[in-house]
Amino acid sequence: MRWERSAHTDALTGLSNRCCFDDVKDSFDPSQYPIAVIMADCDCLKRVNDTLGHAMGDNYIRSAAVVLRSAMPGDALIFRMGGDEFVALLPNTDEPRAFIEAARRLITQMSLGPCEMSMSFGLSMLASKHDLTERAVEAADRRMYQEKRLHHAAERTSAENGIPSSRKAILDGMFTAYETVAEGAYVYFCDLKYDFSRWSESAIYRFGLPGEYMYGAGWIWEEHIHPDDQRGYSESIRGIFAGTDSGHDMQYRAKDRDGRYVVCTCRGSVLRDGDGNPEYFMGCIRENGTVSSIDSLTGLQNQYALFDRLDALF
Repeated sequence: MRWERSAHTDALTGLSNRCCFDDVKDSFDPSQYPIAVIMADCDCLKRVNDTLGHAMGDNYIRSAAVVLRSAMPGDALIFRMGGDEFVALLPNTDEPRAFIEAARRLITQMSLGPCEMSMSFGLSMLASKHDLTERAVEAADRRMYQEKRLHHAAERTSAENGIPSSRKAILDGMFTAYETVAEGAYVYFCDLKYDFSRWSESAIYRFGLPGEYMYGAGWIWEEHIHPDDQRGYSESIRGIFAGTDSGHDMQYRAKDRDGRYVVCTCRGSVLRDGDGNPEYFMGCIRENGTVSSIDSLTGLQNQYALFDRLDALF
């Protein structure tokens, strides 16, 4: 029916949508394995929207859909998961990297006027019906963001100018004021326009971070977060930079300089400019102690023990 087709189709790209993905993700026949899971994401879409307008941003997303349709095999299922994020499921595929490389070649041939197109990719595999599709998607998503961080680092290296001294002075002043009243917490303050942050010296020492001042600190910090907690964190950071989220309040496990995981509570808020665009992100991280598998109140095993058991099973 026409209504059913529209409910499962993304209006902007014509690809299947997240609703369709949820319906089909676990419906494959055993003969269709192995299945490659490819995550793809448009680089710098926010900058395109901010500098060239949302119409150009929509064109960017449509062009990414064209790349994926053209590069992936005919029996691939391709979904727009939301925003600029895509996933492709490739049945009967054990050498999927050739399709990713085909997509990269197509990207270099795409013309978007003043906008240079770039995409990041992540890959994982479903070996059999017993593998969980959602877990494979999460693994591909993590690998895709590792590549995205490399792209961001390359952009910063090639940039002629970093953050202006006037913006850095503003950041330093606000950081100092906030750190004064946030006793006992690790403080961070980020200029979202330049993705330039200042963090408490105590956090740098405690977690072995590169330095007090960092470009791309959100992605650097993600490397310290337990893999099972990374997806929620990365989704929040994406929302903050995209301007859709006003902050976050979350708990996760973070690895210290000695390789031990400690439970942290992280709270942060976005400060917007006069036009309502996200300009700064400020917050603090508090330690709740090292990770234990025993609940201190009841003596029973807690959620971390459950996570360990699930990891052992799968």
